[in-house]
Amino acid sequence: MPRMAFDAFEPARLAMGDTVRYADRARLIEMQPWRDLCLSGYLLASPGVEFLALQPEAGPFTVDARAGHVLVEWFAVNTRTTVQGKDVKPAHPLTRVAAERWPSAVNCQAQAR
Repeated sequence: MPRMAFDAFEPARLAMGDTVRYADRARLIEMQPWRDLCLSGYLLASPGVEFLALQPEAGPFTVDARAGHVLVEWFAVNTRTTVQGKDVKPAHPLTRVAAERWPSAVNCQAQAR
């Protein structure tokens, strides 16, 4: 079968690979949905340890990360680029401003103090 026959499946294959990479790093067994901590409502969290959130639409993205210091990693879904974010301190919500023109995800892990 010619390669072009599979080209339509390439975005799905790449998305599954990205999902597996986050699943391998996250402690999913310890996480549960927490709709009230993220404006999009798509958040898995182990409070005080780690969370993984998705903003399926372009635009501002806010997550309540006030549990403590966290290390932040942003992932732009459409471009498949990863950006290390700033250390987030307690009592400050985590916001990614509307400069994003694509869906994005964020992975945060508690920082040892």
